[in-house]
Amino acid sequence: NFKSSISLISNTAPCCKVLRYAHLGIAVSNLPSSIEFLCKIGFNIIESLSGEKNALLRNRGGLGLELFLCDQGIEDNKNILMDYPVNKYPGHTHASFTVPNTLSAKSYLESEGIKISGERKYPGNDRLFAVFARDPDMTTYEFEKNFGEPEDVTVTRDLIGYPQGLDHVGIRVYNPQAAVKYYAEKLGFNKMIKDYEPNPERLKNGSPWITRAESEEGHCEINFIINANEEATKENKLLANGIVRPGIIYTAFQVEDVTLAEQNLIAVGAKVTREDQIKDSPRLACLVGKFQPSPPGKTSFFLEDDEFNLLRIVGV
Repeated sequence: NFKSSISLISNTAPCCKVLRYAHLGIAVSNLPSSIEFLCKIGFNIIESLSGEKNALLRNRGGLGLELFLCDQGIEDNKNILMDYPVNKYPGHTHASFTVPNTLSAKSYLESEGIKISGERKYPGNDRLFAVFARDPDMTTYEFEKNFGEPEDVTVTRDLIGYPQGLDHVGIRVYNPQAAVKYYAEKLGFNKMIKDYEPNPERLKNGSPWITRAESEEGHCEINFIINANEEATKENKLLANGIVRPGIIYTAFQVEDVTLAEQNLIAVGAKVTREDQIKDSPRLACLVGKFQPSPPGKTSFFLEDDEFNLLRIVGV
């Protein structure tokens, strides 16, 4: 029972308007093996900004990845957000890249020794819309083509995340109505692209709600995964008790004026922490020495939504 027509979420002017995805902050247990995996899916390491404990990568479409070492690895080869069927916590579930042909992408990934962990098809349609794979820490990546006919091309690493660096991130939430309003009024994700009446049995809500932020340069979408059955009451599950665990720790969005965005968000009571204040944050101090600081003359801040999903806001 999807609602497919685009609708406006809120009449409130947003605190800031997201322009695009800038980068993702990802915690890993082994840098070399993670870099090897990510290079197979279209990323290149920037050696001058990488070291023994962190690395910066970028794909052809311009998306950056900030990799840093976690404090504690996964247990039983399971992702804490994805692989426990009874407990579904809020958090960043996956990153998704558009490919011109999903069957060809599947063949390419398998040729590189990457195991396909899942597929997305729809009833009554044999077409393959997406495939999923896991990195060495079981973080989930999606490779999809939702619209138009598959292109007659052979997919290689250079066609993953190009021309658009990232299609979307998945963010699991417990209260989807409040979440879409938050992202609309705080960050400008004000177009509802897809939603439906949630099933009272939360774990059955496998399909996402999708919202979009639009700018003159294009659009940026979030897939809200609405099957959380555990509330985040005090902290992010991947940062619980000051211990950084593997996974997508934060999504970084680019805005036109980062200083004005910070001021507007603080004015409405949003949970804002400037990057130079991280060391004093009870929940975020564990990221000191892990994330890449802004270059000279630039600044950024971290934003925790109402379910402690972590975002980073950077300027142009």
